[in-house]
Amino acid sequence: MIPQDTKTEILNTAKIKDVVEAFSDLTKSGKSYYTTCPVCKKNGKGKGLSVTPAKNIAKCFSCGFGCKPVNYLMKGQNMSYPDALHWLADYYNISVEKNKPQKSKKNKKDSYCFQQLKSSGLTPDDVKATIAIDDNTEKEVPIFEAGTRDQYGRITTGDDMIIWYYDLNGKPVTYQKKHSTKSEHLFRVRWQNPDLHLDKTGKPIKYQSPANSGSHLFIPELLRRAYQSGRKFKTLYLQEGEKKSEKACKHGIMSAGIMGISNLVYNKNLPFELQLIIKKCNIQEVVFILDNDWDELSTHISSGDSVDQRPRHFFSAVRKFKEFFRTYENIDIYLELYFATINKNKNNEKGIDDLLAGSLKDNEDKLRKDIENAKKANDGQGKFIRVNKITTMPDGKLAEFWNINSAKAFADKYRDKLDGLKKFKIGKHQWCFDDSNELILAQPLMDDEQFWETFEKTNSRGDTNINYRFRYLYAYNFFKRRGFGRHHITDDKFQFINIDKKVVKIVDSYYIKDFAVDLAKEIVPKPELVDVMDMLYRGGKMYFG
Repeated sequence: MIPQDTKTEILNTAKIKDVVEAFSDLTKSGKSYYTTCPVCKKNGKGKGLSVTPAKNIAKCFSCGFGCKPVNYLMKGQNMSYPDALHWLADYYNISVEKNKPQKSKKNKKDSYCFQQLKSSGLTPDDVKATIAIDDNTEKEVPIFEAGTRDQYGRITTGDDMIIWYYDLNGKPVTYQKKHSTKSEHLFRVRWQNPDLHLDKTGKPIKYQSPANSGSHLFIPELLRRAYQSGRKFKTLYLQEGEKKSEKACKHGIMSAGIMGISNLVYNKNLPFELQLIIKKCNIQEVVFILDNDWDELSTHISSGDSVDQRPRHFFSAVRKFKEFFRTYENIDIYLELYFATINKNKNNEKGIDDLLAGSLKDNEDKLRKDIENAKKANDGQGKFIRVNKITTMPDGKLAEFWNINSAKAFADKYRDKLDGLKKFKIGKHQWCFDDSNELILAQPLMDDEQFWETFEKTNSRGDTNINYRFRYLYAYNFFKRRGFGRHHITDDKFQFINIDKKVVKIVDSYYIKDFAVDLAKEIVPKPELVDVMDMLYRGGKMYFG
């Protein structure tokens, strides 16, 4: 039950124009507005529903339906009185606390779960879900709980954080364990000590889901209620992590959470819940928000490592976001797509939850305004966030955000991180800085490895032209000295291999061609670049097999 003082606040705050406009387009006429009546469906000035903001009422001239905000939701949108109050509370970001005995929060305050929520500016009351027990009964349950997972995958008493997943209808998201037909309620564990939980490569795990449970969309309760009530809103935000999406929703930035920046797409499809939300809530824009470390290198880099691995990982995630949401055009859903990044600040507030709980505490509305201003800015730059429109942006242009189109541009961007390394890998090739601090190949191209040649040719009129040709023998030397070869499988079959750091990897002819062409793009002198690349692309299949 909602406390009486909260009911009073909701009813006093609600504005009839806001509420009607959430479900129907309004046309202004003097000091009033008119729209379609939700009861008799009549429309037009003097016929349909007339909305008078000054009096905070609406009335239909045809059927006589008159209402204030809560009545409009009940009769016009078929909501119960409690649902109407909750809808209004969600819309105006009014916290609804239940009348029930207060339990001691001593244990919660001391728990890792409580501290995690607190660091994001959330309380246990902010992160609950209303689930359906049966057709007539609902129950409020916590989404974040103190607990842990034992060696058998069971939830038990402990001081890690358990995050439960529920779908758009308030039902548990389920999965099946391997070799089992029984459905289990999906959860994620946020380990308090990641160093005690390592993946197959020996790296610490912060978050972990049950094996074979897949990747799923996290839906905060405020987003769930907006969907269930059919509330219209323009922009849907996607963020990595459950807490970020909960915190954003709390302050009117309607968000869903994903399990990781590369986990938006699962089994080559977007989560179906996204399509449902977009259709029912009339979404026009989707914004993918990245933390402020979106373009940083890995913190653990050694000589010889692929230093561009992390930036390429982020680029790939944003590219997939763009590509898969563009497929909605096949079902007549046209969206503007953005990817946004939190600006670095003196407090090193990494994610949107840190920003809202830190620099913008008690001024959270500033972020929504900043996002809108950034969208309109030519460079997409706001005070707290940068927003980049990428709906029709080519992949090559998108890659420029991380400077991964050029080894030289990449090395210049991250020079302070790369200085001191004897060599490092960008793309498929090893590079280093020479004594003049210029970027050069760690394995320079020898004279007998130069797989293209420039030569002059005189035509019948005596004119001399510059020409280019491929040198097969030198190409063979180039590949062989870089670990490429053939492995004999059967009497008449071979497979291509590449040996790198004593590791043998099976490769195809396309990888071999790209290895050579990518290098040529980096080292061919600029005046010759177009002609050399034209030759290599034109004869790619003939030259590289």
